Amino acid sequence: DDVTPQQVAFRGQALAARAWAYYNLANLYGDAYGVDKTSKAVPIVLEGMTLAEKGNNPRATVEKVYNDVILKDLIQAEKDLAKFSRASKDVINLNVIYGLLARTYLMMEDGAKAAEYANKARKGYKLMDNDLLHWVEAEGRTASFSDINNVEWIWGCDVTDKSRIATSGIVNFTSHISSVAYGYVEAGDMYKCIDASLYGDIPVTDARKSVWFGEDTQVYDRVAPTYANIKFGRMSSANNNMDNDYPLMRASEMYLIEAEGLARAGQIAEAQQVLFEFVSHRDDNYVKSTKTGDAFNDEVYFQRRIELWGEGFSYVDHKRLKKGIVRDYTGTNHNVDARKNFETGASVFKFRIPDAEINYNEGIPASENNPI
Repeated sequence: DDVTPQQVAFRGQALAARAWAYYNLANLYGDAYGVDKTSKAVPIVLEGMTLAEKGNNPRATVEKVYNDVILKDLIQAEKDLAKFSRASKDVINLNVIYGLLARTYLMMEDGAKAAEYANKARKGYKLMDNDLLHWVEAEGRTASFSDINNVEWIWGCDVTDKSRIATSGIVNFTSHISSVAYGYVEAGDMYKCIDASLYGDIPVTDARKSVWFGEDTQVYDRVAPTYANIKFGRMSSANNNMDNDYPLMRASEMYLIEAEGLARAGQIAEAQQVLFEFVSHRDDNYVKSTKTGDAFNDEVYFQRRIELWGEGFSYVDHKRLKKGIVRDYTGTNHNVDARKNFETGASVFKFRIPDAEINYNEGIPASENNPI
């Protein structure tokens, strides 16, 4: 009776954060839910567990992690945040919960629920103008893809020049991903580029083609190679710090989840319409798809690869959709030492359990680690 609305909201946000963490852990260390939900994922650590229980805690199955932690936490968080109003988009609110549930149900192959929650998540968020898809030389936080105030960002990290992640130097996401900000990319010519084959498949009429350089391009005092991205820019050319905001959830992703979910639920006409509403915003020449079944899902997958490039979705998509990785082909732009192909289910699709966990958790013997 003494619990305040603020405390209820705090609980909902905490549960959502835990669900998001376990969602990522399960998908990194276990198989995709729809591929093998009985496979082992990670140990579950919850409040109330003793040190002895934590020290002998076997890996739970993917199904158990989803049902006992991810879904359970998100369903409670949905109730806790029903009346909560946030002050900024770096705070978890009901839209974020809807988006996390949409991702979760998509992984669980419940298309109807995935579509339902994706539609709820994007309510109130419109698609950004296409000239904001890539960085341009301009001051201010609205000129690149790295601004939490972007109209279609549902959730993100609001980084300022005072944030620890910005003041600590170049050990951060922007330093590794941006072709124009100071950091590891500049220091070691470690440009993050789109796959040449994927780039070639993007229509020239699609505004997203401009997210990558189509030729070697002079950028300040260096030359960025063909296919290097300019999706992630820098906030200020004057002081060139690392205060780019980080996108965690966008309306674009929800359109794509909704389209795929509807198709998997047998509502193909509705799925085609949602996909058209999204892609036609990026490409005026896009014609509504008439594809069905796997062909339609492959079209959504193609759009996910373009739209969500660099945002952390492809690895899990490869797993859940049983897609192999092809880097060795005629015309490849991958480094020579990376020109390797991996079939579905290859060991690279599951992270190894860290030695520290195995050393301190008797419930996970070395013999039960994921293969090298």
